[in-house]
Amino acid sequence: MASSSPPPRTVVIAGAGIVGLTTAISLRALPTPPTVIIHERRPEEGALSGPGGIMIQPNGLAALSALADGSGEAVVAALNAVSCPLGRGGFQSATGKDLYIAEPAGVTLGERTDDLGVCVARTALMGVLAEAAKIGQPGGVEVVWESAVTSYTTTDGAVDKVDVHVKTSGQAATIRGVDVLIGADGLWSGVRSAVDAVTGRPSTPRHYGGLMWWRGSVSFSAVAARCADIGRLAWGQAWLPRGGSMGYFRLGGDDMAWYASAPRPADAPVDGSPLAELLAEFGPTRGTTPPVYAAIVDAVAAAGSDTINRAPVYSRGVPVAAAGVGPVWGTGPVTLVGDAAHAIFPSMGQGACVGMEDAAELAAALAAAWRDGQPGGVPAALRAYEAARAPRVTRVGVESARVYDLSALTGGVSIWLRDTVYSVLPQWIVDRQFSWLYDYKPTPVLVA
Repeated sequence: MASSSPPPRTVVIAGAGIVGLTTAISLRALPTPPTVIIHERRPEEGALSGPGGIMIQPNGLAALSALADGSGEAVVAALNAVSCPLGRGGFQSATGKDLYIAEPAGVTLGERTDDLGVCVARTALMGVLAEAAKIGQPGGVEVVWESAVTSYTTTDGAVDKVDVHVKTSGQAATIRGVDVLIGADGLWSGVRSAVDAVTGRPSTPRHYGGLMWWRGSVSFSAVAARCADIGRLAWGQAWLPRGGSMGYFRLGGDDMAWYASAPRPADAPVDGSPLAELLAEFGPTRGTTPPVYAAIVDAVAAAGSDTINRAPVYSRGVPVAAAGVGPVWGTGPVTLVGDAAHAIFPSMGQGACVGMEDAAELAAALAAAWRDGQPGGVPAALRAYEAARAPRVTRVGVESARVYDLSALTGGVSIWLRDTVYSVLPQWIVDRQFSWLYDYKPTPVLVA
């Protein structure tokens, strides 16, 4: 009997960020990979770079390792080569006193004894993902830069396909007969807005947490020359008075990522420059920044950095269903991943990690649907993927908001109570509040 070839399939992804590229890589690794086309609204240089660094924790690494063609270990190895292990670290008080220091073995229940993942510069991470996706290479993922997905409509005569409407460098165009449309276009997702319009469901509001964030990178050796204690921990975050905080983590080589937050309206204009704001809020005139963090501010100021990123940070819950529609993220062959579906506060470093989980689970769901080949199988698989992911990502969002709120306390009594509780609780109890994050096991892709 002659074997039949699978029908050609096309997947369009909106967004070439961390989760968009990870989704493309996961799909291209399937036994019968689809053609993957990414439409990214930013220019290539802006999309494949970014300020400061990011943590990829064990659940994110597990998702990357699970590529169906076995290439995941090579991707993780490439990531390890440009990153720094996420070792011991934790939360500190406004005086620099340790409140809670995470020991990897305790948090992961002994599964990882040396680290809790890796810390990597955003630009380096994007380079690893772009290489794994083979962007611009024969057989690789095609990316259309400066192109945004604006809407979609059902393809005439094909209820399981959509026509995707895009605007590329200001010119409107339509991609007809797309098998799957995936919104990986972040907090301000155009695909999510398009699904809202199609389903009639209310748009879930974005929630501003009240803090403006500054972030960037600085030379580790420059900070160490000012305060040798910077080498004691691999990462740290100090909860400061007035609702502010500062944090840091080592990157590959001599680079170190830093970030800071303080209460500001979301639309507050820049007061002079981001560096001037940083000095005014955390510099020596304040007198309330612990020595390690004061050394970071001093090193940043000495470098005269004009590349400080300043931005408000929002969260956004999973889509709220319209009456009678059900708790879904998409409709038909359309779905969401990452921040487009569930933007969370950065307080636990989990945004990219749960987005990588989305990519792995979505790829497994589509592989099963395509293998079975049943009519309506793809939409059903996408709704099952969304239903399975919603409880976990909602929990991550709730826990991230809780830690975020703890860092933003301003009252003297509430700050004292927070610091006291963290100081007196047994280590194993605090460890357990994070250990559930790392229990994630990717759904395997079954080969027919």
